[in-house]
Formats: sequence, C-alpha cells, structure tokens
Amino acid sequence: MYIKNEQNKYLDKSLLKEVIKEALIETKQVEKPEYMTTKEVAYELSVQPRTIRDYIKCGKIKAHRVGGGGMYHINRKDFEQNLEEFKSLKYKRVG
Repeated sequence: MYIKNEQNKYLDKSLLKEVIKEALIETKQVEKPEYMTTKEVAYELSVQPRTIRDYIKCGKIKAHRVGGGGMYHINRKDFEQNLEEFKSLKYKRVG
C-alpha cells in the first residue's frame, strides 16, 4: 500500500514503518538519569510507591535519602542489574 505525501509523491507504507521503528529505537536510547525515584521504581515493578519505601526500610532495595523529606533515590544501574530479584519481591511479604 502506498501513501501520498505533501509533495504528491507516493511512499511505500513498509518503508514508513521502518523509519518510525528506527526513530522509536533512537528515542529509547536517550541517556536516562543516574537515579530513579520511588515512584519510577514502583511503576517499573507495577507496585505502589509505598511498597518501594517499605522495601527500602527493610533493606531489600538500596536507596539514598534526599533532602529533609521522605524522598529516596535509587541507583538506576543497581536497579537494572537486580531487576529480576526485585520483581520477585512483589510476591513476598514485607517485614
């Protein structure tokens, strides 16, 4: 199937799909920050941020406290290296 562009030229749909796929791959390779918040980690593990804070307090996830509030930063490299282990925490009791 062909699609007409602004210059009235026909483009192959499969070629467009390939270009879009390459663009998506490049955007995923954008450098990510060194640290993640509890909210970001919770999203990755499909749990609530409160659960992540509980894991941090129990020592199951290493984190650094930031500022005077209850905000934590988790090292992205450590998180990605131990991702499978953290995913298994989802099914274990905290405490």
